[in-house]
Amino acid sequence: GTGKTFLAGIIHSLSRRAKEPFIPIDIGTIPETLIESELFGYEKGAFTGARQKKKGYFELAHKGTIFLDELQNMNSNLQSRLLKVVEEKRFYPVGSSNPIEIDVRVICSTNMNIGQAVKEKRFREDLYYRLNQFTITIPPLRDRIEDIGFLAELFIRYFSSEMKKPLLFIDDDAIRFFQERPWPGNVRELKNVIRKAVVICDRDVIDLKLVRQTVEESRGLADMPVKTISAASSLMSLSEAEKIAIKKALEHTGGNKTKAAEILHITPKTLLKKIKNYSL
Repeated sequence: GTGKTFLAGIIHSLSRRAKEPFIPIDIGTIPETLIESELFGYEKGAFTGARQKKKGYFELAHKGTIFLDELQNMNSNLQSRLLKVVEEKRFYPVGSSNPIEIDVRVICSTNMNIGQAVKEKRFREDLYYRLNQFTITIPPLRDRIEDIGFLAELFIRYFSSEMKKPLLFIDDDAIRFFQERPWPGNVRELKNVIRKAVVICDRDVIDLKLVRQTVEESRGLADMPVKTISAASSLMSLSEAEKIAIKKALEHTGGNKTKAAEILHITPKTLLKKIKNYSL
């Protein structure tokens, strides 16, 4: 949550490759049995279920940038394959004997000490030195408070555009409040707080009162699932839980169904149907 993917995207957007694809991949979220075919693609009939040819992420990123997050999750075979791709700038899709030439910038990230992993023989030394041409260390957000104002304004512009709202602004007191917070969830937490603030803001300025409210509610919602599941999971049905969530969203937005739908991540039309079904 320190903003690794965000920073990789900035590096891409400021480079000569900016008009080409930026492909972010979280290695840890792809099953080990699928990672090779996902990265390098496969030919029709290469394995059971391969009904048609599929391009891998490296081919899709041709002339652009591929960002490999959680690099430490690569097994030794995949590390060997990645080394060849980086050195030779070509690869073979699974089941193919024809190489594909690529021109790709490779950016990698990890949340562990890769140098230590090399010493412990858990990560290939040759791959480490091949990738480690330039290193950027990203400290937790609480240790770089000078970035908070820039990130807050960037997220406000993004979410204002996404929600088709007039461009909002944030006042200095709200920024100072953000800078005083510990942000255990780092950039991801800040982004979520800003999104909620943009949703509920009914003026053109996000002020201190609004961000205090948003942060407090976010902390409350973070605690809610554990308390609810442990105390009442056997007593409350899914429909009852949904009904309560809709009520809370409507109360929070003063009955504004469009804003309530945004909070619940459903369409206003779906919300109206559920309100009718639950006789709210």
